[in-house]
Amino acid sequence: MHDGPTTYLVECFWPGVDGDAVDAMNVRAASAASALAAAGHSVRFVGSILVPEDEVVLCEFEGAEALVRQASEAAEIPFARIVKSTRSPHEE
Repeated sequence: MHDGPTTYLVECFWPGVDGDAVDAMNVRAASAASALAAAGHSVRFVGSILVPEDEVVLCEFEGAEALVRQASEAAEIPFARIVKSTRSPHEE
């Protein structure tokens, strides 16, 4: 199903979250992952999904769990947990 890099979802239960807060977090997450990558670590911020009705944000990263955690902490993402995930490509 998935032979690419290991991916993780960083789950955030974030009361009061809005698009502006997510946009700012995306910039911080990308910067934190890029700084780790520049230091020779294999980690990448893929993007995020905001579910405003549930006040939930899901951030997707590629890389080892420890590096994902390090990038998330450096980006000050208010996460509850980090879970391994797989992405299934849509085929038409």
